[in-house]
Amino acid sequence: MDNRGSRLCGGSLLEESRLAYGRGDMEESVRSRRGSGWLGILFVLMFMPIALSSEASVSLRHFGDVVEITHLAFYPDTLTFPGDNFAVLVIQNREDGPIQHEVLSRDLFQSDAMISVQGTGTIEYAETQVSRILLSPGEEAVIWFYARKGHTYHFQCNLNGHAMAGVIRAI
Repeated sequence: MDNRGSRLCGGSLLEESRLAYGRGDMEESVRSRRGSGWLGILFVLMFMPIALSSEASVSLRHFGDVVEITHLAFYPDTLTFPGDNFAVLVIQNREDGPIQHEVLSRDLFQSDAMISVQGTGTIEYAETQVSRILLSPGEEAVIWFYARKGHTYHFQCNLNGHAMAGVIRAI
């Protein structure tokens, strides 16, 4: 297994989930997350294929991916997710210098697509809707959304003259 899956969410929730499922304690894991409401249930349902897979990174790619920001670019900048499914996009600022980035997306941050945004970056709101995410070096954002089949989701960084763009296609 490559370490890509262990980098997701800083190795915290995903690693905890993978460890619990690897021991066969899925029922105990579900019970411990029951108090966190629908988001906890959604998390367990989204990552259940990881428990059934011999290679966690293969299952993770089915539902989401990690995008790293390095050298003033998103890598990868083009992603494909299965349509009509819940998806997870993790964006990590891996710049060597003190370069702050933003994540803007009218498509992802719409109320009919967005489920949740968490992470170590600064999440800014316009009324009740996410307007942008600021990421300093070493910070990450985890975006849960519903990828509707046939839709394209654009994201970009225009902070301080940056001209970075990425796209997600739900097929």
